[in-house]
Amino acid sequence: FKSAHFLKREAVNLVAVKKYKEAERKMSLAVKFINYDTQILYVYADVLYNLQRYDESIKYLKEVLEIDSGNEKAQILIGANYM
Repeated sequence: FKSAHFLKREAVNLVAVKKYKEAERKMSLAVKFINYDTQILYVYADVLYNLQRYDESIKYLKEVLEIDSGNEKAQILIGANYM
């Protein structure tokens, strides 16, 4: 069975070639395995942002910030969701 971190790496590669729907499938599975890892939560939020699913993206970014309130990437992306 694929690990959550392996799924995240696959998703990041898919994002690089703008295959956001495929990346979303991998990340939705990854967060089911590990829902406390800020990198996994951030990548999922970024994928959701690129799919224009802003409310869902914000939900995961808030989770990142609950764990790591100083996460600058999450702070920037949460702001972008509101634009």
